Amino acid sequence: MASLLVSAVAIVAAAGCGGSSDGDSAKAQAQASTSKTEFIKRSNAFCSASRNDIRRRFIAYRRHLPNPATPLPKVYAGAASEFIMPSLQFWYDDILSLTPPPGDEAEIEDILRTVEITVANIMDLEIHSGRKLSALFNRSNRLMRQYGIDSCIVTRNFAYG
Repeated sequence: MASLLVSAVAIVAAAGCGGSSDGDSAKAQAQASTSKTEFIKRSNAFCSASRNDIRRRFIAYRRHLPNPATPLPKVYAGAASEFIMPSLQFWYDDILSLTPPPGDEAEIEDILRTVEITVANIMDLEIHSGRKLSALFNRSNRLMRQYGIDSCIVTRNFAYG
């Protein structure tokens, strides 16, 4: 991931090089970078759309079970492996596609690394509750909340609330 970040920085730096004046290169560099407010707005939009999709899929998943009285932990375990965890990976990928705000690259890299490690570590676990899922995302939730990316917080009622 660090190499991807270095590549992105190199592309932005290269955009400012060439025969133009210093004012033009600063303007080009400013256009290529994302403000913190825009970064947070776009990250939250990615996560809100995905969260809504997960909730719709969870309702449909539960509705189509052969036994409607299936206990919620069993429902959650199936949904987690089928679409909740893969969707969380897409959140990570969507945010990774954004250019971090200048000066925030290390903080964003730390957040994304934490999410990536969490998702990788729990992909094979059987998750029986939103509370357990939320607890596993505790560190990444804290980092995202501190940065202002509130829609990406994995809460205990995340899939069905």
